Amino acid sequence: MINPTHFTHKDRSFSFVVKAFDALSIEELYAILKIRQEVFVVEQDCVFVDSDGYDLQAYHLVVYDEAHQIAGYARILAKDTIYDKATIGRVLTSKTYRQTGLGREVFRLAVASLLERLGEQAIKIQAQSYLLTFYESFGFKSISDAYLDTGILHNDMVRTI
Repeated sequence: MINPTHFTHKDRSFSFVVKAFDALSIEELYAILKIRQEVFVVEQDCVFVDSDGYDLQAYHLVVYDEAHQIAGYARILAKDTIYDKATIGRVLTSKTYRQTGLGREVFRLAVASLLERLGEQAIKIQAQSYLLTFYESFGFKSISDAYLDTGILHNDMVRTI
């Protein structure tokens, strides 16, 4: 099990949970969908259907700040759900915590949670191209040229062990 479920980052306390869709409360689900819309639809000005059906099969990693507001989030899916490899997507940090390094902690927790819960080792992600260096620091390698998805350049990336 990933320990602890509480951690300190930049002298602030955070907690996190990883839950399957059917374990989320209505309030938790609402908060997750709300912050995903704020970040991906409003802030990034992308018109797309965020509720794509994969949430039902996913584990949802939610990082909370001291006020129990969502500070970070990631969606974890087993292989053969979207790709022939496990995947992590919808990775975000709230506007309040950007440029603090919390995103690195969110993604580290997502990878650890995937390995713990699914036993997967190969992971494929669809990364926004400006974040290639970030994901490369976790051992991911680009396997595609940049392409437009929802109006933003992306690259497919894979990490194998």
